[in-house]
Amino acid sequence: MEHSSGLIQSTPSMDFWDFHSHQRRRFALCSCDLLREEVPPIADCPYLSVGLHPWSLPREVSSPPVEVALDQLNKLAQEGRIVAVGEAGWDAHSPAAMDYQQQLVEAQWQIAEENRLPMVLHVVKRWQELECFIRRSRPTVPLIVHGFRGKAPLAQRLLHLGVWLSFGRYYNRESLCEAWKAGRLLLETDDSSLPIASIYQAVAEDLGIDLSLLRDRLTGVAHQLFRVENLS
Repeated sequence: MEHSSGLIQSTPSMDFWDFHSHQRRRFALCSCDLLREEVPPIADCPYLSVGLHPWSLPREVSSPPVEVALDQLNKLAQEGRIVAVGEAGWDAHSPAAMDYQQQLVEAQWQIAEENRLPMVLHVVKRWQELECFIRRSRPTVPLIVHGFRGKAPLAQRLLHLGVWLSFGRYYNRESLCEAWKAGRLLLETDDSSLPIASIYQAVAEDLGIDLSLLRDRLTGVAHQLFRVENLS
């Protein structure tokens, strides 16, 4: 069953960490695609995830803009400007060939590994590539699939492989429960203008837990994964 969260108002005394957002928000991991966007200033996005999105990849395997973007990503990681790498991943609708998408995932993953940064993954109809990548490469940094809407059997397979699952406005309730039980649940707004608090509220209700417990648990995850500071 797919769930769509309703709207609630966030209380001023409670901040809710957003694990993946294309909006410029203070308490969010802001996403930036180096092939389409300029890196925002730190004042706008103190917590930044940067990568090469599979939608933006050109058809050419050897592309100067891609090489420049990878160099920029590596520099941002070494300078400590970013707290995660990505979005990177595999998308059946990307104009780039699948082996080229794989090549760019691995290039970004190497940067993530060298700098001990978690990796935010975008996966559409290419779960086999992700599972094979994990078994072959044995990544040691956290892998986070954002916007997960798959059913419970897929969620169970990915969780068994150590993947984190991030859920947005639409999600499968059984998969949500599996991620919560495994301790690898995250919540996000992605490109929606929906308040992140409304997603927390819907998820707390579906899990049958207090909103404050969910908020505190995911704040702890923010500290754990992304070195987030000043969250109370």
